[in-house]
Amino acid sequence: MLTWQFTSSRQSEFADVQELKRSSTRRFFLKLTSGKDAVEKKTHKEEQEYLEAYAEEHNAKAEVAVLERELVVAIKAVRIIPSTQLTAILTIADDYSKKN
Repeated sequence: MLTWQFTSSRQSEFADVQELKRSSTRRFFLKLTSGKDAVEKKTHKEEQEYLEAYAEEHNAKAEVAVLERELVVAIKAVRIIPSTQLTAILTIADDYSKKN
């Protein structure tokens, strides 16, 4: 999964948490249909999913940063591409990964 997909997942989970906290109608019907503790359990579950998505996003970004540094070191070690072209290639690769 690409880092922007993790961001999208995190944003979706955050929206779920916020919607549950803001929507008194949703909380009311959840309480009516599932009992008193249902709201707290649902809120806790949504918050846990958000925290997991946040951690996955953070880990993915850290891994991408490491891989990018390793790529730069490898290319410089072989001296195939001048640094100005390397920057352009990394920009193109980053744009491509955001689209896919």
